[in-house]
Amino acid sequence: MHGLYSFIFCGLIAVGGILIISLTVLRIDWARHPEKYAKDVENYEKEQYRKKKQQDQEAAIKRAKEKEKAKKRQQRVDKLNHYRAINGKGPLADKSKDSKKKK
Repeated sequence: MHGLYSFIFCGLIAVGGILIISLTVLRIDWARHPEKYAKDVENYEKEQYRKKKQQDQEAAIKRAKEKEKAKKRQQRVDKLNHYRAINGKGPLADKSKDSKKKK
């Protein structure tokens, strides 16, 4: 059993060493010949730009929906206040954060 663990340990050390060496060689090659990897960098930058643009579009759609909901809510309150005014009652109290602080 002890031999198995030492074999696994040595295997992990070997794989880690190979990985570190290969990444170092790749980095040196990238530093010496950046034109070979320019396409990869360009694709990455384009992808990041597309992601940001999509997030901005989703945020704009969300803001538009929230604005539309607030507009509809305000229209309902205005209509209700109009009918309350016709019946001689005061406007409906605004249930905002400020009205809670007054109590």
